[in-house]
Amino acid sequence: MSIQTRTIPAETIERAKKGDLFAFEEIVAEFEKPLWNYLVRLSGSRDDAEDLIQDTFVKVYKHIKTIDPSKNIKSWIYTIATNTAYDYLRKKKREALVELDDEHETNGDSVSYNSIAIEENMESKDVAAAIERLDALYKGPILLYYKDGFSYEEIAQMLSIPINTLKTRLSRAKKQLATLLVNYQ
Repeated sequence: MSIQTRTIPAETIERAKKGDLFAFEEIVAEFEKPLWNYLVRLSGSRDDAEDLIQDTFVKVYKHIKTIDPSKNIKSWIYTIATNTAYDYLRKKKREALVELDDEHETNGDSVSYNSIAIEENMESKDVAAAIERLDALYKGPILLYYKDGFSYEEIAQMLSIPINTLKTRLSRAKKQLATLLVNYQ
């Protein structure tokens, strides 16, 4: 189930582009809650999501003048949020790797993932826990597609990747999820 937002009128976007803070506040009010939920799921932390949403809206404010009002503002804002989160998670991972000397080896067991119905089980605690453990590269596409209901085209555009790369990432995410779920049970 995805959280639906109303459409932001083009004139509101135009007013925000001209520096109207009330128009910008309308945009923030419209996207703050669903974006925060997405960032909590992506980062795995409410505290990180708070920082990420602030960083996202600062970037939106700085770059609002570049958006074409005829384009999908929701995709544009989610693109900024996703890229901000990926940058943050990469930095956090690098810092963690510096602190840890241990290397983790992955289990090479082959698991069939065709039987996992991700969309039907998105609310399952086991699936949610497995998604939290996915690599960041795969977590975003899975959440955007199955939880937030974006199309392949929208997600590919948000992540600035070809659709086939997106499909590959979704496929690998499903394989990782299957492995995590089998190991979890």
